[in-house]
Amino acid sequence: MRAFLTFVVVLLVIAGLVGVVYDRRLTAKFQSIEPHASESSVRSELGSPSRTDPSCSAYGTGQATHCDHVLVYRSAFSFVNHRYWLVFIDPGGSVTATSSEVQP
Repeated sequence: MRAFLTFVVVLLVIAGLVGVVYDRRLTAKFQSIEPHASESSVRSELGSPSRTDPSCSAYGTGQATHCDHVLVYRSAFSFVNHRYWLVFIDPGGSVTATSSEVQP
């Protein structure tokens, strides 16, 4: 039983470390996103988004003009800290704005 509990604790620690590395990498790469960058370059840099929202609004943040959809990237710990990175894309496939959100 003790070996099993040790195994579970080690797995939780490893999962936590992987989540921290993922969030730090996403934060660093997100800061390098420039306006007018292509959607494909964003996906190449940040990976596949957690979801795509066609309403140009997510987590209380929206863009009313020149927006086709928003790419939403969630924190590895979003179930606890509710942190999201948003990239707004215009109809031509270019970045119009970015936003980092933490919801209560």
